[in-house]
Amino acid sequence: MQTGLNSHNDLPREEIAADCLVQLTIKKYSPRKALKTLGIIDKSIEYPAVFALVTEVVRRDNTLKRIANSIILDIFTNEPRFNSSLKFFPLFVQKLIIIGTYRTILEDPLQKFPLVTSCIINIVKRRNFQQWLKYIKKFFHELEKFDFLKWVSHIKDPLDRIVIETSMPTWLTRSLLKNSDYEEVKDILSYLNYQPPIYIRLNSLKDKEVVFQELKENNIQYTEDPNFSNIFRIKYLGKARLPNLNSYKKGHFFIQSRTSAYIPLIIDPSPEDIILDTCASPGGKTTLLADLMGNNGKIYAFEVNKERFNELNKNISKFNVKNVESQCADIRTITDLEQQDIIMIDAPCSGTGTLASRPYIKWLLSKQKIKFYSKLQLEIITSASKFLKPETGRLYYITCSLLPEENEDIIKLFLESTNENFVPIPLKYKFGRSLPYNGQRLLPHIMESEGFTIFCLKRLK
Repeated sequence: MQTGLNSHNDLPREEIAADCLVQLTIKKYSPRKALKTLGIIDKSIEYPAVFALVTEVVRRDNTLKRIANSIILDIFTNEPRFNSSLKFFPLFVQKLIIIGTYRTILEDPLQKFPLVTSCIINIVKRRNFQQWLKYIKKFFHELEKFDFLKWVSHIKDPLDRIVIETSMPTWLTRSLLKNSDYEEVKDILSYLNYQPPIYIRLNSLKDKEVVFQELKENNIQYTEDPNFSNIFRIKYLGKARLPNLNSYKKGHFFIQSRTSAYIPLIIDPSPEDIILDTCASPGGKTTLLADLMGNNGKIYAFEVNKERFNELNKNISKFNVKNVESQCADIRTITDLEQQDIIMIDAPCSGTGTLASRPYIKWLLSKQKIKFYSKLQLEIITSASKFLKPETGRLYYITCSLLPEENEDIIKLFLESTNENFVPIPLKYKFGRSLPYNGQRLLPHIMESEGFTIFCLKRLK
C-alpha cells in the first residue's frame, strides 16, 4: 500500500492531508505529530491549510464515514467485488474519499464540485491507484446529488441523529444526556464542532505594556474579558502568529483558554497562602496563581511526567515566578507535606471539554478509558486531601471534562469513602451551570471557550 512520497512540496493539500490521516489511523498520532512525521512543520507555508483540513476531517470522522458508506451501499450493492463498505478501498484511497466528501458536503455548500472531484482523481492517478478509478468516479458522481439535510431528516432515533449532526461518539453523547436535555447537549456538542476563539492572559509579574505595543504593531485586534482584567480575546490575527511574538517568547503573556484562566481567579488566593498544585503542567494555572499572589506565599507544584515537568519549569522561569517549588513526583506517593491553605487538583481527565481544539481525542476515548480516569481521579483527591488545613483550608477539584463520571460522581465517591469530614462549599463566583455538591460546569457554548468543571470542599475538624 502506497501512503507517502519523498517530498510534499507543491502537492495539493488533499494529498498531504490523506497521508496525514493514514498516519493518524495506523499510529494514533495527533494531527500535529502526524504532519511532523511527513516533514510538514508548523513554520512551513503549506502547514496552516493542511492542518486545518486534517483537523476538520478528523472532527467529523464518523459523520463522513456514514455518508460515504450510505452512498457505497446504494450504488455498489450488486458489485460482486464489493462488501458495500468504505473499507473495501485501500486506506489511502479511503482517506481521499473522506476528504472529498467533507469538502463537497460539509466544508462549503458553494464549493465547485468538479474541482474537488478532479483533484481527487488526479491524486489517485499520480499515486498509482488506477484500478480504483472506476469506483471512485462512480462514488463522486453520486455524491454530487447527495442531500445531507434530507438524509439526516430520515434518521428516526434522536440519539443517532444528534450523533451524526454533531459528529460525536455515541457513548459520549449518551453520557451527557444523563444530566442534560437533548437541546442543551446538542448545543454543547455543536459548539465543540468549531475551532474555539483564541484568548491570552497577561502576566502581571512582567511589563504588560510591551504586549499591547506588539499587538498594535502587528495589527492584532482584541477585546478585554468582561469579568476579569488581563484576559483578552483575540478578534483578528491577520498573518501574525502569537507564538512568534517576542512578548510571548519572553513570558509577558500566556496563550490560555478563557475558562482555564478563570479557574485561579475563582480560587482567588491570598498573598500569604500555602498552595498544593497536584497536577501542574504546563503551568498556566500555576503561574496565574503566583501572579495573583504577587510572588508571595508558597506553591508546591507536582507533575508526574518528566517531559511535562520540564515544560512546567520552563514556564515558571519564563514567567518570572519565584514562589513555586516544583517536584517531579506522583502526589499519591507523597507523605511529608505541610498542611495547605489551598489544594488545587486539576485532575487528569478525558478532556471532553477541549474537543473543539483537540477533536482527534474523542476517537481515542472509550468507556473503559473513562473508568481508568475515574479511578485515578479518586486516588488523587483521596491522597491530596490529607494535606488540607481543617476549617480554613479549601480543596478545589477541577477537570476539563464535561462527563459526570469524572466530576460529580467522583465527589460523591470521595465523600462516601473518606474517613475525614469533608463538606462541599459554594464557589466565590458563579459562571457555570449548577451541579450537585455546589459544583459548577463552565459550558463551552456559553463561555465561548473550553469546558471545565469545578468543585470546592472544606475539611471540618
